[in-house]
Amino acid sequence: MNVVISLGGSVVFSDRPNVDLLKKLAKALPRKYSYGIVVGGGKIAGRYIEAGKKLKENNFDLDQLGITVTQANARLVKAAIPNAMFFTDIERATSYLLGGGKAA
Repeated sequence: MNVVISLGGSVVFSDRPNVDLLKKLAKALPRKYSYGIVVGGGKIAGRYIEAGKKLKENNFDLDQLGITVTQANARLVKAAIPNAMFFTDIERATSYLLGGGKAA
């Protein structure tokens, strides 16, 4: 059975990476399931976007800042849960949850 977990970015990285929590999460996940993970950018992404606004970045580049931080959070979770799949959009996550599809 496939399970999709959505982690807020602030769970992964608030003031610093929360390695202990990620280790606990990885240990707590029953091995009988396959996991798909969706990770957010959290407060750190918001801080980067806010800084970019102060520097007069355009909306596209502000989005890129947020995406980059979100990807960094996902890579950190992937280090803790190496067998999980990660998704870039809700359609692929939904397809995975329903028993088909692959990570992006």
